[in-house]
Amino acid sequence: MNASRLVLALCLFATACGSEDSNGTGGAAGTGGAGGSGTGGVAGTAQTVSYIATIRGIQVPDPPYKDLGPMVGATVCLRGDATKCGTTDSAGKVTVTGIPAFSQIAMVVSHADYGNTLMLFLTTGSDKVQAFSLPNLEGTSKGFVVAGCPSPLPAGKGWFFIGLPAGAAASATGPTGPTKLIYFGTDGVFDPTLDAVPITNTEYGGAITCGVAPGVYQIDVTGAAGACSLGGGWPSSGHTLEILVDPDTYTPAHWNCQ
Repeated sequence: MNASRLVLALCLFATACGSEDSNGTGGAAGTGGAGGSGTGGVAGTAQTVSYIATIRGIQVPDPPYKDLGPMVGATVCLRGDATKCGTTDSAGKVTVTGIPAFSQIAMVVSHADYGNTLMLFLTTGSDKVQAFSLPNLEGTSKGFVVAGCPSPLPAGKGWFFIGLPAGAAASATGPTGPTKLIYFGTDGVFDPTLDAVPITNTEYGGAITCGVAPGVYQIDVTGAAGACSLGGGWPSSGHTLEILVDPDTYTPAHWNCQ
């Protein structure tokens, strides 16, 4: 199989907002005491929400991309907090409670057949609801095989994808400086000779890294027309968005424009 023709199914990030707030409890009022020395109120608890995800699998790398059905038995945890976890059921659905509201969040999705994925977003005062598919990377040791990339990717490295509209380009700067991005061509094949998403590519727009050092990456997008919004990743002061990369982990993000 020609590595330059290997592709990814990247219908990874269809997001919908939840409808219900999960509100914190305020502290009780203090009570007066003798001589005016009252007892202070109980401290309020921070507001939390739930993360509700429905996850499916897709077989890659070769098209046509086969829907593998619900991803059963995946562990989904709030990054850095092993007490905030859940496991997907027979429908690929999971609910994780106690997620901080109005916060920058990373959820780690782990499965033996799919590797580790970071889902990045900001919470509001409502539950966060997502439905998405993740790639089963057949024969690639959980690494994306594209032109110019090693297979498998070096241990301890991470990788990310950013979905982009037709005609857009992106630059990425991480812990070791500028990072090369490889764009989808018009046929959905990664093409290392491109410096932007082809204007005619309305289906497979995006770019991917080959395996990079863990850390935070600042992404700047140019050439995107219309009203744009973040569909995965974190907002970044002075940049279009930020992407967090962990070792041996994949992070998808999207810059959506209409």
